[in-house]
Amino acid sequence: MTHAYTVRGIRLVVFVRPGTDLRYYCFNSNLTIDDPSLPKFRELSVYDKVMVNDCGVPRGTYTDAVRKLSITSFHHLTLFFVTCSNDTGLSAQHFDGNDTFHTLQIDCETSYTSLDLRFLDSLPDLKNLTVENVIMPPLPAHNKLTFVTISTGSPRSVGQPWGGCSELEDLIIMDWKINFLPDRWLANCQKLITIQMLRLTELYRLPAQMFSSPSLSAIVISECHVNSLPADLAAGAVNLTVLDVSNNYIEKLNHLFEAEQMLHLQYLDVSVNLVSAMSLGLLSRLQSLLALRVDGADQAHRCRVNWSHYGEIFPWPVLSSLTELSLRYSDARAICPEWGEAMPSLQLLNLTHTPITALQYSDIELLRYKNWEVDLRRNTDLAIMYSRDDFEKVMLDQNTTSAKLWLDTPYSCNCSWYWFARILQEKPQYIKLPEFECFVPESTATVPLHYMTYDTLVCETS
Repeated sequence: MTHAYTVRGIRLVVFVRPGTDLRYYCFNSNLTIDDPSLPKFRELSVYDKVMVNDCGVPRGTYTDAVRKLSITSFHHLTLFFVTCSNDTGLSAQHFDGNDTFHTLQIDCETSYTSLDLRFLDSLPDLKNLTVENVIMPPLPAHNKLTFVTISTGSPRSVGQPWGGCSELEDLIIMDWKINFLPDRWLANCQKLITIQMLRLTELYRLPAQMFSSPSLSAIVISECHVNSLPADLAAGAVNLTVLDVSNNYIEKLNHLFEAEQMLHLQYLDVSVNLVSAMSLGLLSRLQSLLALRVDGADQAHRCRVNWSHYGEIFPWPVLSSLTELSLRYSDARAICPEWGEAMPSLQLLNLTHTPITALQYSDIELLRYKNWEVDLRRNTDLAIMYSRDDFEKVMLDQNTTSAKLWLDTPYSCNCSWYWFARILQEKPQYIKLPEFECFVPESTATVPLHYMTYDTLVCETS
């Protein structure tokens, strides 16, 4: 429910979702939520989230200001477009030991603002902090933060390891303007479990021993300009199970795969990089791997087990535990039987946005035999072509196993689809796939395949 007010000629909008959300919009005015002219609730209320958008900072604390509105308690405080610098901006006086909220989000109105975070020491219940447009200093020594997100800013000093993160478990850094980090930058964060570094587009390399927390289980370094990773990047991270280095410029990973701390990886994403066949050939060391993403790979069209790299031969990696393989946006042109030999536990194969143009009887039989689920959505030129002999084989087959296939894009269902359409009508249990559309000849309209007429689908030579 939205309420609009005018306070001394200043527009104010209040959005209320009873018991959960309370939002104040001041539209870049000096109006503050401790202004005595603001409307108050008739009864005492409790809210989960309080958001203050584009308002001035209060004279006292935010908690006191909210309580004057007859709100007894809240758990999340969000400050959007708040003034963070100069003498009239956000400071320690706006927070004190009586604050009981556990989540604080601060979005400064000016980019790259220096924010004094010493007030965090006075917030004993604060666990989650999100800041945007901030030059981030070390966290104060006695904070209890376990989750921190820092967006669109930079660290105040990068000459030494980051401080004040002794209790930190999850750290997300996004859109920083930084090209250098010191060795052992997060060495003080010994309880860190997950780290995400996203869109640091000026960062070309990572320091040695950057991640040393023994509890670290997930590292995500995505959409940066990183071109290499040191072998001891995660030295000491003996429980690492997730590594995502997608969308970078990395060419070699073989030295990283040889590191002992990588042997327990269960999820690996090296999509959209310049990774060589030699590096991918060494993936066989990672026998705990359950999911592998190599989206955008330029070697995926090789159905043979040998990959060539500067005259040397590297086999497809044998990954006996792998259950999920993603080759989205790759140059894969077929479903390769050899993948089943190298990855006997494979269950899900993602081939969306690939140049695969045809599936035949042998492909669908492979899916049934291996019990693979194959995703071919967004492959616009695909056709499923069965002959009369294929149709008769399917009709006589007593095997009750179904192939699992995902299709979605409207297809040009011409005569090449005829025998497959007959199978869908006469033996629907042969393949499990969602209903998909076909273009009506000489029209932009689409209809489900089983609505296509015999005259539309049948070929004169069939």
